[in-house]
Amino acid sequence: MKKQLFILLLLPMIGVGQISDNPEYKDLNSINIDMWKNLMIDSVELDIGNIKFKNKRYYSNSSAPLLFREGPNVNSKVLNRIKYGDELTVTDGPLTKHDLTFNFSTNFKANHKNISYNTHTIESYYVEANYKGVKGYVCFGLLSEKKPIDFSMFFEFDTEEYNKDLILKDQDTTMMISEEYYEGVVREFISWRRIKTYENNIRIIQDYDGKYTQTDRIELPIDSRDDFYILSNNLLRYLNSHTFGYLNISKGSWNISFSEMGPSIWISISQDEQKIYIDYNYGGC
Repeated sequence: MKKQLFILLLLPMIGVGQISDNPEYKDLNSINIDMWKNLMIDSVELDIGNIKFKNKRYYSNSSAPLLFREGPNVNSKVLNRIKYGDELTVTDGPLTKHDLTFNFSTNFKANHKNISYNTHTIESYYVEANYKGVKGYVCFGLLSEKKPIDFSMFFEFDTEEYNKDLILKDQDTTMMISEEYYEGVVREFISWRRIKTYENNIRIIQDYDGKYTQTDRIELPIDSRDDFYILSNNLLRYLNSHTFGYLNISKGSWNISFSEMGPSIWISISQDEQKIYIDYNYGGC
């Protein structure tokens, strides 16, 4: 328990699609919620007693609005809805236990779906916070000490009427720390690899096979497997402004495409669960 809660406190990113403290989300733990209402979690307090909650700044990691409540339970009045990336100050906690369940099977619009990993639950609890000058309570599991990723910095859709392909944007060179370039020969064709390192430990690795296919990999740091699901879900919710042609979600990888001949995106997690890979593939025959 101690290790798991510590990981939650270090979540670097983003919000998840469907969570149990949101009207559009399914709460798989609703049977147990009443048992925890208005109770302090002594074991949790002991486990994270070295963490200072008083007047500490956090950001919303939830791509869907995070509910800001009058009391530390799901039946309390909703005072506001905290948008993705909005700042708030945590003033006390942990308070009432409230785990968060993400329901991937109903999150996304797609013509074809293959979802073998439907839900994921992370341990969480309510904390007292100040949001826009108002005192209230919010689930801690989707708060982050760092600002969540703005995916518009990486991706945009072509604005041409008959071409709605997803485009990987060029990054701001002023944010780049280093660049490496390598060449090789594959079946008598010149292949190459370019590695660009940016601030906040972000890397973009470009691979070209010399003939048909180029793959661009965005490599982002994470702290746990929970981060993988949160960030993946945030990315897909951002991209789902356009209906997916194909969607695949499994425990260790996610894949989407918009058309048979268009680009596709594969999302996977490193073996040590410290990195997330977002592969943008295009070309080929």
